[in-house]
Amino acid sequence: MKATVLSLICLFGLLLPGESFGSEETIMKDTSALNQAQQAFIPIAAFTASGELDRLKPALIQGLEAGLTVNEIKESLVQLYAYTGFPRSLNAIHAFMALLDERKAQGIEDVVGKEASPIPADLDKDAYGAQVRANLSGAGGQLRYHFGGALNSGLTEPQAHAFIAVLKSQVGEE
Repeated sequence: MKATVLSLICLFGLLLPGESFGSEETIMKDTSALNQAQQAFIPIAAFTASGELDRLKPALIQGLEAGLTVNEIKESLVQLYAYTGFPRSLNAIHAFMALLDERKAQGIEDVVGKEASPIPADLDKDAYGAQVRANLSGAGGQLRYHFGGALNSGLTEPQAHAFIAVLKSQVGEE
């Protein structure tokens, strides 16, 4: 689970706009560095990663109510396949689509959000991917890669503290 948490932190950093993390007491108290939508993303990613679909549904509802758009949630669930495996990602996508159908039947219209930008036809995806990985990772093993990647892509130290606090309070320490 710890490797999954590191992967989630890295992914969270990549989805946010925008090596010391302090004492545990500081980390666990302050979630204010993240807005409600950013906080809501954390249990969605964690329950997708753990395959806990019964806990994922309320997290998805919380995410929508906190301001995440349908497309933001869909894109995060798609991206999570690289960290959680295709079956868990696909199960989460199906659970989300079923939830959207339920909400629509109840007369709830969720904000769809922006569509993904098109990829230029002449883009060398392999070269671009290698460049992005090099920019995010710097040097070192997986721990350094994931934390460095998150920080290099815009995650701030206070947001990292808040991420850990939300993960512990809404998902659980284990």
